[in-house]
Parts: sequence; structure tokens; C-alpha cells
Amino acid sequence: MNKKNDLKIVSPNISENLDKMYDNILLIEESFIDLKLIENAEIDNQSARKVSMNEVVFKNVIFKNTNFSEVDLTDVKFEKCDLSNADFTNSIMCRVEFINCKITGINLTESGLRNVLFEDCIGKYSLFRFSKCTQMLFKNCILTSSDFYKANFSKISFKNCNLTDTEMCETKLNGIDLSTCEIDGINVTIDSLKGCIVRPDQLMCFADVLGVIIK
Repeated sequence: MNKKNDLKIVSPNISENLDKMYDNILLIEESFIDLKLIENAEIDNQSARKVSMNEVVFKNVIFKNTNFSEVDLTDVKFEKCDLSNADFTNSIMCRVEFINCKITGINLTESGLRNVLFEDCIGKYSLFRFSKCTQMLFKNCILTSSDFYKANFSKISFKNCNLTDTEMCETKLNGIDLSTCEIDGINVTIDSLKGCIVRPDQLMCFADVLGVIIK
């Protein structure tokens, strides 16, 4: 293994002594939540901007019709959660993990994401448009038809992900290794493709962009 290219993600720093929260969870605009374990709960039809969370763990939590734009998450972990169509636009996330979560249609447009891990997640139609993504790892994720249009990538890794029909137009992929991923139908521009790392058999996915005919 070439450890030189391994990407190290800083894990959330979370206390072992967390207060447990269950039902009747109400998030209020500009509220602050810290040192909490939210488990086996449902957060339904809530809209709260500029919520801040520090050292919080969500386990088996279902987010339904939630709008948490401009949320600020530091040292937060989501485990086996359903965040389908959750709105986190213009958010800031630092040392955050999504493990075995359903994130279909999650909206992280124009967000700042640093040291964020997505592992074993189902993320079809997820939105990362115009987001600044620094020190991030997507591992064993389904990201088909997701949108990374004009995202700013810095130290990003995709490992064993399905990126079929993903939008990466005008997103610079220099140094990004897609060789372990499925990339059929991926949409890129020739400028953004420069320096991208792929397998020889994946070149046909970029034939139209490169203006070549493969026989």
C-alpha cells in the first residue's frame, strides 16, 4: 500500500460522558447544543437556522422535512441516520462523520466542509454545489447522480464509490484518484479533468470530453 497517498481525516473529538436526549427534540433558531447523545429519535418538520452543535452524536435518528441551513457542526457524528433531503445549505462542518447513513438528496450547497468522513452511505442526488471541501473522504458510498458543480476540492479522496452520472463540471480534479470508483456518465469539463487519476479502462468515460474516438 502506498501510504504516501493515504488521506488522514481528523476524527470528531467527543466526550464519553454525553447527556441522552430522546423524544420531543425541538431545535430552535440560533440555539446551541453540546455534549448530547440523540438516539432512536425522529426530528420531523423542523426548520431552524444557525444552530450550533459541539460534541453531539446522532444514532438511529430520522430527519424528516428538516431545514437546518447555516448550521455549525464541530465534533459531531451521525451513525445509522436517515438524512434524506435534509437542507444544510451554507453550513460549516468540522470533524464530522456520517457512518452508514442514508443521505439521499441531502443539500450541502455552498457549505464549508473540513475533516468530514462519509462512509458506507447512500447518497443519491446529494448536493455539494459550490461547496469548499477540504480534507474529506468518501468511502464505500453510493453517490449516483450527485452534484459537485464548481465545488472546491482540497485533499479529497473517493474510495470504492459509485459516481455514476455525477456532476463534476468545472470542479478541478487535479490529484483526485477515481480509479476505485464507478464513473460511467460522470460529467466533467476538459479543464477540470486535468491531473485526475483513473484506470486505463475508464478513459472511455471521457471520450466525448477529450474529443477522441475509441475503437
